[in-house]
Order: sequence, then C-alpha cells, then structure tokens
Amino acid sequence: MKRSFKYAWRGKKLAVRAERNLRIHLVVFVVALFCAYLGGVEPWGWAAVIIVSALVICAEMLNSAIERLSDKVEPKIDPVIRDVKDIASGAVLVCAAAAVLVGCVVFLRFDVLKNLSEHLFELALLAFIAPTLVFMISRRI
Repeated sequence: MKRSFKYAWRGKKLAVRAERNLRIHLVVFVVALFCAYLGGVEPWGWAAVIIVSALVICAEMLNSAIERLSDKVEPKIDPVIRDVKDIASGAVLVCAAAAVLVGCVVFLRFDVLKNLSEHLFELALLAFIAPTLVFMISRRI
C-alpha cells in the first residue's frame, strides 16, 4: 500500500510539472477555496466546489496520460489517435463547464456576493498573486 501512494504521488508530481493547464486548474481551485472562505459559503457550497474542482483536475490528469500514451504508441499524426486526444480534451471541457456552472450557483448568491464585496482588497491581491502561483507551483514540485 505504501508503494501505491508513492507511485500515485510521483504521478501527481509529474503531471503538475509537465502540464501547464493542470497548474492553472490547481490555482483556480485555490482561488475558489479562498473565495468560498471570504464569501462565507455554506457547507453544501464547499462540497460542490471541492467535488467539481477534483473532477476537473482528475479529467485533466487523465487527458494528459492519454496524450502521453498516444504519443508513445504512435508518434506520427494518426487520425484515430487525434480523435482519441480530442475526445479526452472534450471531456476536460465538459468538466470545466460544469465547474463554472456550479461556481455560478455557489458564488452568485446575494449573501456570498455581499460577503465578497467586503473583501475587495484581498480579492484584488489574490488576482495579482494568482498568475505567480502558476509559475511557482511548476518550480517547487
């Protein structure tokens, strides 16, 4: 069991290092958690944000694995491999769209927006720092 966690952790590190989109998804997840905290989101909202964020991150990691395997199996351009990659990318898009919709339901509530409006400085600071986080994550892991 210990080795399984070791291999899983290694896979996560590989994906974060190699995949820019995954780093972006991770930063967006952290931003969403911070906004949920500042916005006083209810427990159901926390659960929804965490679940859809994990879904997007998992889909992105699976898409990356499919792309790597496909490139190894057939390095030349192949219409079937292209279709497989496009379908996997489409799955990430569907998950991300669902996450955006859930985010709208959770964050576009009057009480949450009111709470967030009381933390404009923190939100502005976060907007300034978030792009830097994408770069830092890739260098640390």
